[in-house]
Amino acid sequence: MTRTVEHTRNQALIIWANRAFLGRYGRYVAIRLKGRNLSVAVRHHEMLQWIPAHEALTGREAERWARTGF
Repeated sequence: MTRTVEHTRNQALIIWANRAFLGRYGRYVAIRLKGRNLSVAVRHHEMLQWIPAHEALTGREAERWARTGF
């Protein structure tokens, strides 16, 4: 299983999920660490919306996403 990780120009680390997670805001497809801020990418049709991880996921949801093949 390969993992896609990218560094962006603004020094953010993005890790794309192998399996999306269905959360309260929609389908979560990636996480981004930018400075000290952790965000979750929610896919909406042709665009991504970045939401702070603490708003998008509970601790239990984050653990479940990690266990099920993030």
